[in-house]
Amino acid sequence: MHTEEQPYRCDVCNVLFPYPSSLKEHKFRHYNDYRYSCDLCGKGLSHQSDLIIHKRVHTGERPYVLIVCDMSFAQKCSLNIHQCVHTGERPYICDVCDKSFRNNGTPNAHQVTLTEERPFVLITEHSSAGNILANTFPCAL
Repeated sequence: MHTEEQPYRCDVCNVLFPYPSSLKEHKFRHYNDYRYSCDLCGKGLSHQSDLIIHKRVHTGERPYVLIVCDMSFAQKCSLNIHQCVHTGERPYICDVCDKSFRNNGTPNAHQVTLTEERPFVLITEHSSAGNILANTFPCAL
């Protein structure tokens, strides 16, 4: 969605969002107590490691550098995914059609295109740090 449209409204505080995934992440904050919060923006996080990673959004710190291309990343998992671009490795396989992917979330999104679910499906995943990663994926059928 590349427009300014924000059709998803929080039923708690009436804030509008452009994506259902943004609304879901926002609503999560209403209902959960967080042990840690960012002193720069107030975002609440459950784990200290998540706070450290989050603060990199503000500082611009990208400590994980890939020597092959000099790209840097805020999270090691992002570096590992990008490294597959250079190695050609595609370790994640669709269990329906055997197509391979670099990213572990892509087979799930791809499988939506193999079903009758149209036009949008919300797929929720959890990162290795326990963060909720939610995305909408348009059906390619």
